[in-house]
Amino acid sequence: MVTFCIQSSKLIVRPMQPPKTKLAASELVFGKTFTDHILVVKWLDGKGWTSPEIKPYGNLEIDPSVGVLHHAACLFKGMKAYKSQNGTIRLFWPEANMQRMNQSAQ
Repeated sequence: MVTFCIQSSKLIVRPMQPPKTKLAASELVFGKTFTDHILVVKWLDGKGWTSPEIKPYGNLEIDPSVGVLHHAACLFKGMKAYKSQNGTIRLFWPEANMQRMNQSAQ
């Protein structure tokens, strides 16, 4: 059976051991200080989405034959956030970004 929906009830949590030392807010640097965990959900042909997993932050695994490495038609959409001069976080046209992503996915 193919699972087309990510099931939050099947969330697996693998905390980092030992956890990182929590930094003071004054030590956090936007775009340079990262969390010690990452959320990963894999898609498997014929099975669909795997259980979501929160695990220690690390490199992402990518198969060398994946189409995006071979300039095939692929969709990868990220959104960058920027810190303004007054300290607020800004996204550049997030609604248009999502529209383009949805259009590309079709």
